[in-house]
Amino acid sequence: MNKKIIGSSLVLASLLAGGYYYLQYYPKVDSLPTSSPIANLNIENADGQMPLTTDVLDPAGITYLPQDQTYIISTDNREIIEVSSDFKTVLNAMTLPANPYAIGDTEGVAYLGDGKIAVIGENGVVILMHRTKTGWSEDERFPIEGFVSGTQLGSATYDSQTKKLYTAQKKGLDKQLYIIDLATRSQQKHPLSLSANVQQIPGRTWQEFSIAGMHFVDGKLYAISEPFSSVLTIDPIQAKVINITGITGINESSGLSMVNGNFLLLGDAENYLPKPPIYIVNKAKLGLSD
Repeated sequence: MNKKIIGSSLVLASLLAGGYYYLQYYPKVDSLPTSSPIANLNIENADGQMPLTTDVLDPAGITYLPQDQTYIISTDNREIIEVSSDFKTVLNAMTLPANPYAIGDTEGVAYLGDGKIAVIGENGVVILMHRTKTGWSEDERFPIEGFVSGTQLGSATYDSQTKKLYTAQKKGLDKQLYIIDLATRSQQKHPLSLSANVQQIPGRTWQEFSIAGMHFVDGKLYAISEPFSSVLTIDPIQAKVINITGITGINESSGLSMVNGNFLLLGDAENYLPKPPIYIVNKAKLGLSD
């Protein structure tokens, strides 16, 4: 075979191998807070991390069950998995059917109290479930009114006082906040905007952040963004992002919950990060006091 042909073939093979490696093992988003579009970004360090059992694949959302002192993790595979308080053991698991409504990935999950949870399908679907002797069972599912087709939901959280379930558009511009009153089943949709006190870098926009997980506490929504590893503080009444805090010492995170004064950030599973941990951030670093 001609030496030039052999050389060209070797170069092509190297380029293809390099391209495959890049696509498989290079981060898909920039997770550095310092790369964010915010000029006056607050930056805090994570306080530690805990390993998550490798029996949970592709974790997406997380919620804490205070009565049982366990966690529910939803996954990109439509799985609902209950794990122990130390994240080492799977206690039970089930896979939700894709239909009706073609729910897509189950990226958000929220504890409702009294042995009940709500799961959010990325395609704009709410799934209500209750605890059984052996795990969890679905009660009903319904679509979210006004869901913007072609977008994606990636979060869920619940205000037990008002009986309102919150979720939000995960990516893209013109992000929407969805509010579902589980007592009356009335639904609202509000466009999210940025408070004037948060300064954007010229030519950039806060909408470069994602809303990949969310937790309601003290009248505010706290949302984790995979790009720039930051937590957005949202006023749900005004539908405004009122503060953004970058978190160093973590990789991409897809879910967020809170236990004993600490926010728990659920690491996002990627090929470059096949064993995502649980990151710990004290609530005081996000402006919450005891």
